[in-house]
Amino acid sequence: MRKLAGMVSALRSHHLLAAVAAVIGTMSTSSQPAMAASCRADASAGIDWSECNKRLLMLGGSVLDGADLHGTDFTYTDLRGSSFNKANLEKAKLIRTSLASSQLEGANLIKIEAYRSDFSDANAENAKFNSAEMQRANFENAKLVNADFSKAELGRADFNGAVLTGTKFTKANLSRASFTGAKFTGPIDFSDSFLLLARIEGLDLSAATGLDPFAHDNDEHGLLFVNKTGRASGIRTEAGVLAGPRAGVAYALFVCFDDLSIAHRLRVHDAFRVLGVELMEYVY
Repeated sequence: MRKLAGMVSALRSHHLLAAVAAVIGTMSTSSQPAMAASCRADASAGIDWSECNKRLLMLGGSVLDGADLHGTDFTYTDLRGSSFNKANLEKAKLIRTSLASSQLEGANLIKIEAYRSDFSDANAENAKFNSAEMQRANFENAKLVNADFSKAELGRADFNGAVLTGTKFTKANLSRASFTGAKFTGPIDFSDSFLLLARIEGLDLSAATGLDPFAHDNDEHGLLFVNKTGRASGIRTEAGVLAGPRAGVAYALFVCFDDLSIAHRLRVHDAFRVLGVELMEYVY
């Protein structure tokens, strides 16, 4: 009898421990956050691909409306004809990525890296490109109504034929960008933007605000400008030759800075802006 009682007691203890373990397991499972990203899942509206590696893929025609794509790496990926309406692409890498003919209405593209990316014929109405790195990006014939490019790096970007009604370029770097044939029927904001040698020939800028007449050139003024720019973390450089009716000059500017905030970058932009004004006054 004593042996039997001992077996029953041990069995009860075993069941009790199992029950406790089950409760603890349930609690630990429920307390864990949901999987942050479904990197292996197929493209779909609302998917979470945040911080995923999507480099060198053929994803043309994907539907990613409302998707969480912040920090996602799309370098060299083909996304032509895809839909990103109201998607979050903040800090995504879109280097040499093709988004031609894509839908980007209301998308968040703040602080993206999009060097030499293709946005031609895209619809990015009400999209936000604030503080984006988009040197040599192609926006030819894109619809950019009410898009915000404030503080964006857009050197040598192509806006030829783009629709720019209500677009904001406040404090953007637009040096040597091209706006040939661009269209806008309402306001467009160039306040404190850097427009050295930007091509705006033939545009009716009567509705534009914030333009500095000394921040860009026109071929009729007889200016010749050849330059090369470079960048790395905490470094911006430019060297070139500028010749005008009065004089010619070779120049170089090398700026090192702590890239701790947007304010630090703006001080670098101010250094280049001051140099540009001084050079224009010297040669013209």
